Amino acid sequence: MMVAPPRKRVVTRVLVPLGIVVVVLAMLAYAARESLRPGIVVRVVPVVVKGGAAAGGAAAGAGSGEVVQAPGWVGKAGGGGCGAG
Repeated sequence: MMVAPPRKRVVTRVLVPLGIVVVVLAMLAYAARESLRPGIVVRVVPVVVKGGAAAGGAAAGAGSGEVVQAPGWVGKAGGGGCGAG
């Protein structure tokens, strides 16, 4: 009487580890997607100091109503905000 040879478990020995490797590589590619794309071309604008601005505080923006301009918002003086200038 002979004992049958063990079944070849292709799914658990090959396909499952291969699936894990594929999923890990896909997650790494997704996480690095910004590094893999070409850079965005931007225009750098120097800081413009408005005339009559004092180094001291409250009197600096008394006439225009503006005390501080947020970084990234470049527009006309007194433009009023997003798209209003």
